[in-house]
Amino acid sequence: MAHSSRVALIAISTLVITACVPATPPEASAPAQVSPVADAPYSAIGTEPFWSLEITDNRITFQPMEGAATVANGFTSRPSLNGWRYTSDSVSVDVTDSPCNDGMSDNVYKDTVTVLVGTTEFRGCGGGALSTGASLANSQWQIVSVNGQDIYNPMGRGPLLVSFGKGEFSAATECNGVRGSYVAGDTWLYAPMVMSTLMACDGRLMAQERAIGAALSGHSVIRSNGEGTLFFGQDDGQIGLMRVGDCPDCNEMAGQAQLPDKPFDGEWDIRFIDSTAVTTERPYRMNFVDGQMSGFAGCNRFFGAFSMNDEALSLGPIGATKMACMGSGGQDEQRAFDILDGPLRYSFVDRYTILIGNAAGGLMLQRVH
Repeated sequence: MAHSSRVALIAISTLVITACVPATPPEASAPAQVSPVADAPYSAIGTEPFWSLEITDNRITFQPMEGAATVANGFTSRPSLNGWRYTSDSVSVDVTDSPCNDGMSDNVYKDTVTVLVGTTEFRGCGGGALSTGASLANSQWQIVSVNGQDIYNPMGRGPLLVSFGKGEFSAATECNGVRGSYVAGDTWLYAPMVMSTLMACDGRLMAQERAIGAALSGHSVIRSNGEGTLFFGQDDGQIGLMRVGDCPDCNEMAGQAQLPDKPFDGEWDIRFIDSTAVTTERPYRMNFVDGQMSGFAGCNRFFGAFSMNDEALSLGPIGATKMACMGSGGQDEQRAFDILDGPLRYSFVDRYTILIGNAAGGLMLQRVH
C-alpha cells in the first residue's frame, strides 16, 4: 500500500469580478431564516477589489469598494454542500466550511465565501479569523475567559497570565501553576504532557484550573474573534487569551543551544500520539538518517525522504508495506499517517525529545540512539 504525502496548502481566495455592481434593488419579500452554521450577524470580506458583507436576522448588506451598497431586506437560507446558502432577489451568498486566506495578510478565516450580485461574482473569506498568523513564541497573554465565563479570581492576585517561551509555556490559574512543552502553528497547539502543582483550592477554582489545563493540553484548536482575542481548546475546556506583550526571556530552553548539527538523525520512539501514550509491547519507532526516514507505528513498515529548516519538517512521499491490520495497531498507524501526511512543525523539548505536529494532530518522539 503506497501512502502519498499531501502538501496541505491554504488556498488563497482569488477575487473574481465580471461586471459592474447593480444599484440597490427593491426590498425582497421572502422571510428570513437564520442559518445554524453561524450566529447573526455574520460577516465576510474580500480584496482585489475590496468589499464587505454582513448578514443579520433579516437583512443581507453587500458593500463594494465603490458605489452604493446592495441591501436585501429578507432572504431564504438552506444547507448546501459543506456549508450554507443564503438567497434573495438581488444577492446570493454561499458559505463553505473551508479555511480561507484573505490574500493581504497572514489571517486565516473559518469559511470561504462566494457572493453573487446580479451576474457579478465576488470571492472572499468569512466566519471570523481562525488565527492572527502571529507566533506564540516569546509572548505573554492574559486569560480573559474560561468556557465563555469571566475569570473567577477571589483572591485578587492580579491577572491570570500564560507565558509562551520557545517550546515551553507556563500559566497562572489562581490556584496552581500549569506548565508544559509545546509546538504550535497558526490554528493549533500541541502539548502532550501538561503538569501542575498540587495545592488544593475551593471547588470553583479547581474547576477553572482543570478547564485551563484542558485547553492547553493535547491537540488544541486556536481560533480568533478578529478583535485580538485567541480562543484555545476543545469542548472539555476553552480559554480566551488577550495578548499583553512580548516575553523575550520566557521559558527559554537551554537545550536549544546544545543540539547536534543533524538533530533529527537517529532512532526515536513514538511515545505519544496526540495526548495518548503508546504502551505497546513492540515500540512504535521512527528512524532518521541522511535525509531518509523509516518507521513502524503499529502495523506496516513505512519509509520516505525528509528535510528540515529552522522550524519545519517536510516528509517526501511516504511508502509502506501492504499488511492489513485490525484493532489498535491499525488505528494507531492510521492516526500517525494522518499526522505525517502534511507539513509539520517541530520543537525540541531537549536533545532527547521532539514534538512534531500540524493541524491534524501531534506526535512526541523520544530518542533511543
